[in-house]
Amino acid sequence: MRDDKPSIMLTKYSDDMSEAAAQQVTPPPSGKRPGTVTLIAILIFLAGIIQLIATAVAIVLIFQPGDVQHLHGQPVSDWYWVLTAVLSFIMALIYFWIAKGALRGDAEAWMLINILAVINIVFALFQLAFGTGWFSLVINIIVLIINNTQNARAWYRIPSAPQQ
Repeated sequence: MRDDKPSIMLTKYSDDMSEAAAQQVTPPPSGKRPGTVTLIAILIFLAGIIQLIATAVAIVLIFQPGDVQHLHGQPVSDWYWVLTAVLSFIMALIYFWIAKGALRGDAEAWMLINILAVINIVFALFQLAFGTGWFSLVINIIVLIINNTQNARAWYRIPSAPQQ
């Protein structure tokens, strides 16, 4: 008889765990994906491709003759290009992961898109002095605005702010 009780308790424990797990897993969004979310996912995917191109360029520059190359008139070592290649590759993987999450309607993707857009806006502001930040600034502002529209928030199942 004692053997039955632990198995019943394990079953009950297991059922409780599956109910808790079922409550934590949010169902995928229903309905058709908004075009704005698809546009954001495409832009993020393109950013990932740009990061892969940056990775390839950094790898090529690692193997350039000499120990020092110049970037914006300043000498940089080969380690700069190694670090750039590694970080660009990691960023490409992150961008691809976020784009996939956006297409699925993951609430985490919505949050990460907003965070990355704000970070990119800040870095674009620093690049304005060199004249290279305008494109990044405009694109990231557009992404931030589109990602927070009512249709996009509904796709990610993010509650809208209360209307007053």
